[in-house]
Amino acid sequence: MRLEAQNGLVRFHKPYIFVNWSTLSPMTDRPRTPRVHAVARHKTILVVDDNPSMRAILAIWLNRFVHLPFRLRVLTARDGEEAWRILCVSRVDLLLANHHMPQTPGTQLIRRVKSSTRLRNVPCVLESIGELPGLAAEGLSCGADFVISLLNNDKSDLEFVLATALGVSPHMEIDLGRNPHESVLTPQWWATSWNSSPL
Repeated sequence: MRLEAQNGLVRFHKPYIFVNWSTLSPMTDRPRTPRVHAVARHKTILVVDDNPSMRAILAIWLNRFVHLPFRLRVLTARDGEEAWRILCVSRVDLLLANHHMPQTPGTQLIRRVKSSTRLRNVPCVLESIGELPGLAAEGLSCGADFVISLLNNDKSDLEFVLATALGVSPHMEIDLGRNPHESVLTPQWWATSWNSSPL
């Protein structure tokens, strides 16, 4: 099934993952170049969380339990300011920022990244261990590419988001019958099922 890029959010896997389709590249009619998955290089992920336990857990998940066709290099930061310093001097392929941080919330950091000419193409994931209803709207407004709740401790959700954000799984061509994440809800399904008010 082909999905056109649309403004707004698409919900993946029950209530746990939201995708900001307006920030993803639009579909074209030209033939797609086949992706080569046997990539020798690594990808760098910056994990930003004020909770040291959560930083450690996410680093372990990313290094041991997330299976992608390249090696992951995980950098960590305690807050948005430290993350910004790392972003200014290091090449980062993906930013995973916690929503609730005392000094610089994840939304503020992502907004800063998306307004930077050099960093605006870095995929940004806003994560929280709480419920998503308000968080999804905040993620959309700050420019986050994905919003994920880790409330259910499902590592496959995180793996799915990282794979999509890093270009491993095609985010524009989705087969509803073969989706490993139980359900992929299109914008049309969302509108008809929730009367156009998913948030």
